Amino acid sequence: MFTASPAVRRTSVGLATITAALTAAAPASASSSGESITEYATEAEINPDGTVSIVESITYDFASNSSPGLYREIPLVLDDGIIRQRRIEIEDVEVSSPSGADSTIDGLSEERGNLVLLVGEEDDPSTDVTGEQTYDISYTVHGALTEFDDYDEFYWDFVGTEWEVPKDNISVEITAPEITNVDCYAGDEGTDSPCESAEHDETTATMDEPYLFDSDGLTAAVALPKGAVDVGEPIVEVRPSLRPSLLFLLIAGACLVAVVFVAAYRKFRTSADRNAFNDALPPAMGPALAGQIHNATMRSGMFLAMVVQLEERGIISSELDPHDPFRWLFTLRRDPNGPDVSPPERELIAVMFRRASTTDLKLLAKEMTPKKAAEIRKMVLQEGVPMGLWSHGKGAVKILAVLGLFGLAAYVFVQGLEGAESGLLIAVTLLVTAILVTRYGRVTLFSRYGSHVHGLLKQIRKDTITGGPRSVAQYPSWAVALDVENNAVEGAPDLIQSHQWHGRHRPYYYDHAYRRSWNDTMRKSITPRSSSSGGSGSFGGGSVGGGGGGGGGGSR
Repeated sequence: MFTASPAVRRTSVGLATITAALTAAAPASASSSGESITEYATEAEINPDGTVSIVESITYDFASNSSPGLYREIPLVLDDGIIRQRRIEIEDVEVSSPSGADSTIDGLSEERGNLVLLVGEEDDPSTDVTGEQTYDISYTVHGALTEFDDYDEFYWDFVGTEWEVPKDNISVEITAPEITNVDCYAGDEGTDSPCESAEHDETTATMDEPYLFDSDGLTAAVALPKGAVDVGEPIVEVRPSLRPSLLFLLIAGACLVAVVFVAAYRKFRTSADRNAFNDALPPAMGPALAGQIHNATMRSGMFLAMVVQLEERGIISSELDPHDPFRWLFTLRRDPNGPDVSPPERELIAVMFRRASTTDLKLLAKEMTPKKAAEIRKMVLQEGVPMGLWSHGKGAVKILAVLGLFGLAAYVFVQGLEGAESGLLIAVTLLVTAILVTRYGRVTLFSRYGSHVHGLLKQIRKDTITGGPRSVAQYPSWAVALDVENNAVEGAPDLIQSHQWHGRHRPYYYDHAYRRSWNDTMRKSITPRSSSSGGSGSFGGGSVGGGGGGGGGGSR
């Protein structure tokens, strides 16, 4: 929701007109035509009532291109869930131009979850502009603050990554009744590289970045003490595309059909597979892949297992920092480009030792990004392809066929009640439900052999804890990969004594405190940050593109 100030000239702009205007803007070619932003200064005031007053002063160089003016898109959705989404509301939108450019608001609408602002009259060529022009865009934001247990936070993309022109002289000033901390990130989307400068006093935070490439952005977060402002309740609503009652009933029915079908299918297949395969793991399987098959999700333990295995093979080594008994140092000992180093291991080594041949957990966490972690995990999973662990989709086809028929029946039924549009929406929703079920159920994730291996790994983990015949407790990288803590292993003291590397009493992979620190630290680096909800947590750990606001714009 948004409202323009009374001074705004209201113009009705339909969807086709907006789409045509944005397409005609051709922002992708703006940079190649010489357009750029020569200064981007933003002032944000966090008010006592929890609203945020923002003024963007954008100096846009149109070069020799004639244009009606500027367009600006601001995302209104902070976090988009399957059913519910958290939004912000923007009101009191005003535009002025210190350089004398036409600042008429030619269009103000919500399109695809964005506030779309068109500045300058398109129908009056006499007001077209060229060269450098400055636009001051002001607006008030509701619902942008997030409440945590011990602090409140304003987490905002001050320069979005959807601008496609280079940007010079970026500055941000945030004022609030009280500020306790500030973080600032600049670069491509997902990076946690710090801004050139970021500092604050009791009530003001300032950030500066001299230059950003075409699709780079700048994101900042400020922490406020509890009670400094009235945060209020977040603005959460059901997704507009969802319809009440009948739609939810049909979705629930589709989910029930899918769950029953998947459960029956898996039970039948597991029983048949017990006699179809032997009880040996694939010879080429490493602990990282085993951990991914066992856990089915990316966890920080996968990276620790890879580090331990690299040390087991002598590719890296570890030692305690002589000046800090709680800090472990990892050193690269030999060329990681040998044939015995797998592609995901090579990628992890590149991240670990990007700055120096010796690193530690803190430096690794700083270099690792959610995007890079996902790439490494994908490479680990790719190792299972030649082993025949992944399905080619036959199970998915069966489920999609069943739910497709269910969706078709719903389509025909609802079409007679509410028209073709509602029926088509339900049919598509049912197919999406099927995809989610088959993705997060293990029908398309594993082949029949992959499911068999998953069962073997569950038994191996159990034997490792209880001292059974298939225990891998003597292989630290495997124990770590299967999430076996040293204090859960029967006979752990004797096992720890057998791994006294470099004369130390307790290796890092058997140190419960270190493993907890590893998991907590790496989890923040590999998990994309969301601004959707509050709760407990520590300030920091964000990245470019992770906050509210942002978006982009360009010449029209």
